[in-house]
Amino acid sequence: MLLKEKASELLVDSNVKRWVDNLNSQSAKRIYLESLAKYCLFRDLTPSQVVEEFKNEDLRKEAEDRLEDFIIENRGKHTPKVVNNLLTGVKSWLKHNNVQLLRRINVGNVRLTPTIDGERPPSQDELRRILGFADLRAKACMSLLAFAGLRPSTLAGLQLKDLPELKIEGQNVDFAKIPAQISVRAQLSKNGRPYQTFLIKEGCDYLKDYLELRLKKGETLTGESSIISFGSRARIKSFSRKAVQRMTKRVFDQAGFKARPYILRSYFATAIDNVRTIPFTHQQFYLGHTGPVEMTYTVHKRLPEWQIEEMRKEFLELEKYLSTIAKPLQLPIEDEKALFLRLVRKLADDYPNIDPMKIRIELAKEKPEFTVDDEIEAIQDSIRDSIRKMTRRTGLTKEDDPLSQLIIHSDELDRYLREGWTYQDQLKDGRIIIVKGGS
Repeated sequence: MLLKEKASELLVDSNVKRWVDNLNSQSAKRIYLESLAKYCLFRDLTPSQVVEEFKNEDLRKEAEDRLEDFIIENRGKHTPKVVNNLLTGVKSWLKHNNVQLLRRINVGNVRLTPTIDGERPPSQDELRRILGFADLRAKACMSLLAFAGLRPSTLAGLQLKDLPELKIEGQNVDFAKIPAQISVRAQLSKNGRPYQTFLIKEGCDYLKDYLELRLKKGETLTGESSIISFGSRARIKSFSRKAVQRMTKRVFDQAGFKARPYILRSYFATAIDNVRTIPFTHQQFYLGHTGPVEMTYTVHKRLPEWQIEEMRKEFLELEKYLSTIAKPLQLPIEDEKALFLRLVRKLADDYPNIDPMKIRIELAKEKPEFTVDDEIEAIQDSIRDSIRKMTRRTGLTKEDDPLSQLIIHSDELDRYLREGWTYQDQLKDGRIIIVKGGS
């Protein structure tokens, strides 16, 4: 019997269904249920029989022995992380039935990732070549992974209504704004909380061509339609997580690129890390990680319009690191103060206990109609205070403007030295303090 069939069969048991429904995330529901199904197949037992065996004192040792045998057998077939998921799934089922596993069972070093050793994200040139092997559907799918940073499981559940700026008129598809906003619903997010990201122009073009093709084939598209579909004639319209991965892997194989489909999300994460003007808190939000921006979005249900537009501008700067097209969309001429504000916010990321978002909120309480100059001054004051404290702690004696000091990573030192900065000191975490000018 296939594992998926066995997992579906287990859900007939109301107690198993209650256990699965009580789990936090969709990925946990799938992984834990399949883990229990695999163990039931291994032992040829039902879930309730597994529990009875552990509750029976006469059979307890044998039950733990068999579970250990199960883990040892799988240690030779899977990575430590997969094996750990198997054990955690079975333990979760036992705990749901008030059974605590006392024996410590070794799964191996879960930090080891043998299947991805040596794996690296493609370069922009490599991704352009890979996309050349993809049809319109695959291009749309892969661009949402690489250019918006979505997880395969998130993309599989995404619907047209999740792109609020996508417009369909007749057989034409367009975007009101580019980069286009993508609102990820809580049920599609790994941490169970909603977040937002954007899709750059190249991705919007691929998605537009793909959706218009579906319209020309006679498919009716509504807000509930899946972003990626099997087609109008297919019994199952929407893609699953595995379908997204299989399609992407097939394109990788045709292009001769050896990596997992998830590497496209790493491509996005690497690119976003290269843009120094994007605050770390925003980077985490785009990747669907927990952070201050995500908390604001969760509490207030939506981000203010000014913040969405600011993030859209950040993506314009990010585009040159993501796009595989020779001439990506250029950043338009904008207010110099707004650009300087983003640079100051990025600088604030290097200092502990400074959160530009909290500073903005406090500033709004004191002065509802605050200006860009007010915000720049408030963040600069916080940076100065932080550097003064650091100066006292490290024994530095430089008394001029604290903003002439920077904290950088060691691999950036050569560039700053060439630009006229001077080495001053090194912090415990390896980062380096430099000052303008000096001897």
